[in-house]
Amino acid sequence: MKPFGLAVIGTSWITGSFIQAARLSQEYEVRAVYSRTLEKGKPFADANQIPTIYTSIEEMLKDPTIEVVYIASPNDMHYPQAKQCMLAGKDVIGEKPLVSTRREMEDLIQTMETTGKIVVEAITSRHMPNLEIIRKNLDRIGGLRIIRSDMSQYSSRYNALLEGKVANVFDPAHSGGALYDIGIYPVSLVLDLLGKPEKIHYSANLHTNGVDLSGLFVMEYPHTKAVCSLTKDSYGPNATIFEGEKGYILMDGAPSRIGSVTLVMGGTREELGVDQVEETMYYEAKYFAELLRTRNKEELLHLSQHSLNLAEIMEEGRKQANVIFEADKR
Repeated sequence: MKPFGLAVIGTSWITGSFIQAARLSQEYEVRAVYSRTLEKGKPFADANQIPTIYTSIEEMLKDPTIEVVYIASPNDMHYPQAKQCMLAGKDVIGEKPLVSTRREMEDLIQTMETTGKIVVEAITSRHMPNLEIIRKNLDRIGGLRIIRSDMSQYSSRYNALLEGKVANVFDPAHSGGALYDIGIYPVSLVLDLLGKPEKIHYSANLHTNGVDLSGLFVMEYPHTKAVCSLTKDSYGPNATIFEGEKGYILMDGAPSRIGSVTLVMGGTREELGVDQVEETMYYEAKYFAELLRTRNKEELLHLSQHSLNLAEIMEEGRKQANVIFEADKR
């Protein structure tokens, strides 16, 4: 089938990774990149073999060869740019977090209904084969009591922050911080498997500018408690453990990648996971292409509800921790 004409917004490493995954899937033809400046756009376009550079998003959206736009700008720009693209007749793949507030997600859902265009949130782990293996095997460990999911990623920009240089990822004006940058992965993982929790609580270590550097996000269910740890200011192991009455499932590696999966019961170990493509964004790229073709309403509703619930509990959590975004004023 004919590949989708794809444009990308943003010139960071994650945009480059999605381009590689999109090409590996053979579902997209990368036609353009939007960057605010040619100085940033041209080196990125050259490195990724992108034929066209736009420094005006309005001009890019006039391009009839572009059908879908992947957005990986600063977090606070995901929502307004996604809406702008849909209103211009383009489908959207928005990097996580798609929105800064529940209100923004509600508006994007309404925009989908009025325009007929699609917007989906790119949370890589949601579409990886090993996540489905965990889902299908949870019942084997009996009553699920505790989930511990750790996402530690010492930021390459943390030392600069300590020197007073604030990158977007540590700027509350750009919806930055540990929860929205990396904590979204374990929180989304638990939400995906167990649904919306009855209660949540987020306790965070804050920088002087009010952004969260690390913290604990607790999700409470009737018979299960989940504790998600997230750090951008320290080092630690990455793993998720599902603890049940009969045994446990160990997911080794960061929740963003869904690594090996091992079932441990009565002293025996069973490897459940399968080998996955090294370029982990490949799975979401393939999944979104199928969705763009089928326009499956039931699946779109499921994805939108997940993003809506995720936006709600993350907004509630950060406000508990007194993390306030500029986007809260919109």
